[in-house]
Order: sequence, then structure tokens, then C-alpha cells
Amino acid sequence: MPIMMIVLTALMMLSMPVQAQPSCGDPPRVDDHTLKGDLEGKAKFLSGLIGGADLKGRIEAARTDIFSKYPNAGATRSDAYLQYMFCSFVLSDPKLSAEDKFHAIQEFRQVEAQSPSPTQKMASRIRENINEVTSGAQFVVREINEGTVLIAAASTTVDALRMKLSSGADAAELRRIMGDSALMLSVATSGWHANVPAREFHKKVYDLRHSGDALTGSFRIYGEVLEILVNIVRDGYSPIIFKNILDLLGTDKVKAVNWNEPTNRVLDQITIQLQSSAAMYFVVRYAKATQEIQRFIEELSRCVLQMKDSDLVRLSSVQRTNSVTATTRTEAMRADLRSMSSNISDDEMKNLLTLIANIETFISKSRADEELGKITPK
Repeated sequence: MPIMMIVLTALMMLSMPVQAQPSCGDPPRVDDHTLKGDLEGKAKFLSGLIGGADLKGRIEAARTDIFSKYPNAGATRSDAYLQYMFCSFVLSDPKLSAEDKFHAIQEFRQVEAQSPSPTQKMASRIRENINEVTSGAQFVVREINEGTVLIAAASTTVDALRMKLSSGADAAELRRIMGDSALMLSVATSGWHANVPAREFHKKVYDLRHSGDALTGSFRIYGEVLEILVNIVRDGYSPIIFKNILDLLGTDKVKAVNWNEPTNRVLDQITIQLQSSAAMYFVVRYAKATQEIQRFIEELSRCVLQMKDSDLVRLSSVQRTNSVTATTRTEAMRADLRSMSSNISDDEMKNLLTLIANIETFISKSRADEELGKITPK
């Protein structure tokens, strides 16, 4: 019979003659002295709240806090020791009547019976984070492959360039200004950040990375793959790509602009070149990589979300061994994935490792040089 049930039965019989005082029984074994001290401190604090309206909420918060701090300690044993110490403090308090003691212990027991276990609550949070990361990655990949942000940002960048021209400036002045690389960096940066969709997009990207950082243990694999995605955005969806294109357009290396046209017509041509060249660079450099990243996250999440609560919590506290020294993010992803091997089938593991290899190939510099060489003007 559980400790709380024994004590409640004894308290109900206190008024009967020749009854021994109720006891909390033998203390459950807790080997971690730090955990033991924490449990005792929380039990003492909770016993001082008897009679207050918020006792139930504080009990639940204490249980959750303990399990988040000591995920490997075992929720059942930690709960049992917290109950034992709460019972001990309640029964030894001379200020409490038998009725007060009965109601306090009954309230503690009700919280335990009605509330999800700490394991269930932590597993639920992990699943929520993973679902948030999965849907966020789908949104980001869709946005960067559609290219609407680049199209809008190209227009505001040319508007920023226009602001640098004197009244009545001709194409020669425009070309001279575009020969100033530092000035073009300023133009590209101010034009990019003047674009509302671009700012909102980047905020969502970094919010997504923050969601990935919240996942721990083996699930740091999400943070690793999202960092790759963030780096792709930095390179292909940033003011720098426009600055590089403006630098190139201002030289004789490409014949993409007819400088003999009126200035406004030349600016229109530059807008088109920013849109098309930036989109082409992204498609050739990163389109396949982002598609594989999305597939990897979706497939991994499908496997992880099917795991038992206890396995989710255990894997969230896995520590990388000292022997694992990953020099690249894809190596770190493999290490994290292997730490989940007992919970993922061989076929699923093979598929996920293949997707990591594909990501590695599609983001490699050698492949980028090869693919970009196919479209670079000679």
C-alpha cells in the first residue's frame, strides 16, 4: 500500500482509542545526496504552505522542477521520497490538527493522482518543440525556394541605390557609384533592411534556430541541421549576395546592363538582374540542400515522435562522449543519430544517414564551384 494511503488511513483512525500514532513508513532509497537535499528542502517548503490556496500548484511545480533538474534520477523514486519527506514534516508539525494533517496529505495525493507524471510532461514539451521545429523548417524552406523575399528586397535595394544619385544623374554617374564596393555594401544593407518581408523572414529564421537550441541531448541534432539551414540563409538570402551582384554589374565582366539607356531604364535592368541572379545563385547553390534538410527533419521527427515518453526523456539527457569530436555539423549529426540507434529501426537509420550524406554533398564547396561554374559568364 502506498505511503500516503497508509498515513491517511491512520489519520482517520486517530480519534479511536488505543491507536498508535501514524507513521510515514521507511524512507525510499535515494543515493544522490544533492537530489535528496533538494527533495527535503522542497518538502519542508511545501509543508509550510498547508492551508494556503496555492498548495496544489506548488506541489506540481516542485515535482516538475525536480525532474527537470535530475532527469536521470527516476521520477517514481523522486516522487516517493518527496511524498515521504512531506508526510514526515506534516506529521511532526505540532501546530497542525489531525484534520489539517489529513487534508494536507490527501491534497498531496490528489495532485500526484491527477497530474501527468514529470516524465509525461517533459516528453510532451519535447514533442511540442520538435513539432515547432518541423513546421518552422517547412516554412523557411518553402519561403526561400519560392524567392518572394529576394524579389521584394531587390526592389528596395535599387531604391537605396537611386538615393545615392544626384538629381538628373546619368548612367555614367550610376556606373561610377557602383564601382565603389564599400558604398555598394551600404546600399545593399540599407535596401535589404528597408524591406519588411525580408526582416520578418529573418526573424522567423532565427526564432527557428532558437527553438532548435531548446532541444538537448541526442536531440541537439535538430540544432545542428538548423544551423546549416541558417548558414544557407546567411549566404543566399542576405544583403551580401546583392552587394556582390552590384559589384559585378558595375564592371565590364558581364554585359547584362545596357548603359546607353536612360538612368531609370538602367535601374530597372539592375532590379531585374538582382532578382534573377540572386535567385539563380540560390537555386544552383542551395535548392537541393534545403530540400534534403527538410526531408531529413521530417523523417527524423516521424521516428522521434513515435518513441515512448521514457525514451524521449532519456535521450534528451544523453551526453556526447569525449571520444566524439565532431569537426563538422554533419559529423555531429551522425553522432547524435547513432545515440538513438536503439530507438530507430535499421532501415530508418540507413535512410537518415543517407540524407545526411546528401546534405553534406549538396553544401560542399567543390560541388558549389562545379555548379556555379556552369552558369558563370566566360
